[in-house]
Amino acid sequence: MRSLLIFSITLVIISSIITSQLIQSENEITTYIENSVPYVGTEIPRTDGMDGTGIKIAIIDTGVDFNHPDLFGWGLDGKVIGGYNFIQPDELPMDTNGHGTKVAGVIAADGNTFGVAPKAKILAYKVSEDGEGVSSELISGAIQKAIEDEADIINISLGVNRTNSKIDNAVNHALDNGIFVVTAAGNDGPGIRNNWKSRKEFAIINSWCNLQQYDFKFNCNIANR
Repeated sequence: MRSLLIFSITLVIISSIITSQLIQSENEITTYIENSVPYVGTEIPRTDGMDGTGIKIAIIDTGVDFNHPDLFGWGLDGKVIGGYNFIQPDELPMDTNGHGTKVAGVIAADGNTFGVAPKAKILAYKVSEDGEGVSSELISGAIQKAIEDEADIINISLGVNRTNSKIDNAVNHALDNGIFVVTAAGNDGPGIRNNWKSRKEFAIINSWCNLQQYDFKFNCNIANR
């Protein structure tokens, strides 16, 4: 049952990657997340009553704005129950860019806006201020921290020009600990090439796909309120 739940919530992560990477930069965008969900298969776990309850999702990104009203704050009583700031270790992993918050919102917002797994909890690992030029040391360190924090799923919606043994070993360590790892292959497709080495528990998602023909948008005010 737990394996089925993990698989179902993985569909949630896939939808977050596809949706968040298709976001435009305009400040005012209409919310169509409810329309996009069926196209990525997340209606399947919903019909089975799966809403993310009991699942911890690690987001390795620009941090998360845990003060957003749809994310219920920081700590065990909030949506963002933990994480780590690899950029400023003495500070909480607050998002000042917006990307990580958009990912978190699509996954697990639970307020005026509902994510596709609204009862899931978030572990926020800030490895970049802007999502660009993230070092392999920070990515591999965040993966290791997510393992220590007992994440069920690790989501990495960062473009990676190339991986190395540090990142590959960290991903494999996560997989060996029963954690499903989902990554973004970037926005530059089409094509099947990517820079991630995969195993059966490892999903690589490229946002450049047939879903572009649909008008998928998410409210950028999740981060720019």
